[in-house]
Amino acid sequence: TQRKIFNELKKLLETDREKYIKLWFFFGKILKEGIIQDPEHSKNIFDIALFKTTYNDEWTTLSEYESRMKENQEGIYCLAGRDSISGLKASPKLEAYTQKGFEVLLMTDTVDEVILNDSAFILPAEAKKLLNIALDSVSPYTEAEKKDNDRKLKELEIEFEPLKKIADEIFGGTLEEVRPSLNLTNSPAVLRDGKNGISIQ
Repeated sequence: TQRKIFNELKKLLETDREKYIKLWFFFGKILKEGIIQDPEHSKNIFDIALFKTTYNDEWTTLSEYESRMKENQEGIYCLAGRDSISGLKASPKLEAYTQKGFEVLLMTDTVDEVILNDSAFILPAEAKKLLNIALDSVSPYTEAEKKDNDRKLKELEIEFEPLKKIADEIFGGTLEEVRPSLNLTNSPAVLRDGKNGISIQ
């Protein structure tokens, strides 16, 4: 039965991590597709799923990530994209989170973006939310920091207007919006994902 299979996989994960990692390397993508296709067993799949993160170069489980979460962190920060892990690690979208010491899951399989968009429906009620950091609705800042950032951005509007006009002329209707950001520490600009959460890639 499916329950027996999940139990055996969980046992292998706990007793022989090296062997389980090899299994996950070949079959992990297929197992994650089950999260979407078989929501009834999504919790079991999440329990045995492995992810790369910004914490180190090793694989981690969601429960291991949660054990390292900062106090009052509202959920599990994630960044998805059809890129290599090293490519995602270089993403400007990570800069504000790295600066504040938050760990972020790095998700490179196509199914990962679907999981992020549907996670509110497939995660068990007691689970931490998966938060897509590519969306404007997700932020590493406290409410007080957000208010301060809003004030600073308001002050930048007049100074930013000439650059905005040039960008609009160059890109035309390609970009939904051009605006200043306080989320970047090393990069001059970043392309944010659309409202549906699917990456530009």
